[in-house]
Amino acid sequence: MAKPKTGLKVSPLKPNDAWSDDPKDIDYNKRVSLPHSVQVERLWRKDKLYNIIVVIGYNDKPVKKLKGSAVFLHVAKDGFKHTRGCVALKQRDLLEIITAPAPPEYITILPPRLV
Repeated sequence: MAKPKTGLKVSPLKPNDAWSDDPKDIDYNKRVSLPHSVQVERLWRKDKLYNIIVVIGYNDKPVKKLKGSAVFLHVAKDGFKHTRGCVALKQRDLLEIITAPAPPEYITILPPRLV
């Protein structure tokens, strides 16, 4: 997809981009390039869920082993099927947030309310 016009720092993905989610890796919870010697999550996907990824500042300052990795705000699956710890929105809603005249510097993510 085309690079969105946003005030946020943008880094285009490449086919060899991944995210280390192996707690034994020195690069745990960081963006890495393939090939990589340990377990990773590929960021370049055919299903378009990662057309837009906003890295959520979770377990990153400092990174603690086994406390979670690859936690993103990204495009939702059809029907908003579950994620593995991420927050997912319709692509148009995600674009609306990040392309706002003054995109939020911080987004507070609250647990869902049971109705």
